[in-house]
Amino acid sequence: MSLLVLRLYMSISAKTCELIACSR
Repeated sequence: MSLLVLRLYMSISAKTCELIACSR
């Protein structure tokens, strides 16, 4: 279960990073 949460968190983190990069 924790692995799924970790993968989900990493996926969201990557998307957020992309949004921030695009914003800049």
